[in-house]
Amino acid sequence: MQDSGMKCILILTPNYLSNSGWTKQEFNSIFTREIIENKNVVLPIWDKVTKKDVYDYSPNLADRFAAHWSEGQLQVASKIARTIRES
Repeated sequence: MQDSGMKCILILTPNYLSNSGWTKQEFNSIFTREIIENKNVVLPIWDKVTKKDVYDYSPNLADRFAAHWSEGQLQVASKIARTIRES
């Protein structure tokens, strides 16, 4: 499969993590793409969630580099830009 270079910014909120419907399907399809392409595709942003919350949703996301919305919009945007440039 050809690498499209596209990333998925995944904003993890309590609502997102508690939805077992479309959000879980969305995450599963993106995670499958990571496995097939053997690249990090997901750029997670945590908003009002804890490491345990994220681990309970997906252990694979819990130890991944993530931006935290509480750091402020400019810091989050900077981290996203840097991650995209480095990939």
